[in-house]
Amino acid sequence: MRREQEKNRIDEQQREKMQKAPETDVQEDVSYMDKHASLKMGFYFFFFLYCCYKGHYFMTEKLNERLALKEGRALEYEQEKFERYKKTWAGKLFGRDETQAPIKTKIGGYWALQDLNGHPFGSESLHTHYYLLFFGSSLSPDVGPLTLGKMQKAQGILKRSSEGKQYI
Repeated sequence: MRREQEKNRIDEQQREKMQKAPETDVQEDVSYMDKHASLKMGFYFFFFLYCCYKGHYFMTEKLNERLALKEGRALEYEQEKFERYKKTWAGKLFGRDETQAPIKTKIGGYWALQDLNGHPFGSESLHTHYYLLFFGSSLSPDVGPLTLGKMQKAQGILKRSSEGKQYI
């Protein structure tokens, strides 16, 4: 009996607390995320579109750069790219002057050396053939053995090819 009375008293206290507590079922306060979810989704959508545009632009630039290099007009392409940059808002705002324009140098060109017998040997001797020039240290204990191993492998490949047989 005593237990029942105590249990009833505890139940009555809980009922009183529930009656005094404000109702929490009413949803008057909407969280920040619910209020601005569409704004957030719109931002992410346009950010995604911007990233797609920049990725496409970057890949197109790289493709054009490779084509220009393949066609032998890399210097002209760099100059065109610099001129296009100067016309953009970023080029006007942060513009580089002419001293920061691409350097007009050519990679490659004519070269001449002497072979072991003292005869001239150069790029004209190898015209229309593939060739590989290596300038490096073979005495380094770290890099030397690896480099010499790669060169030996390349030499073996050249010996087996029709182009390499005449020079190795």
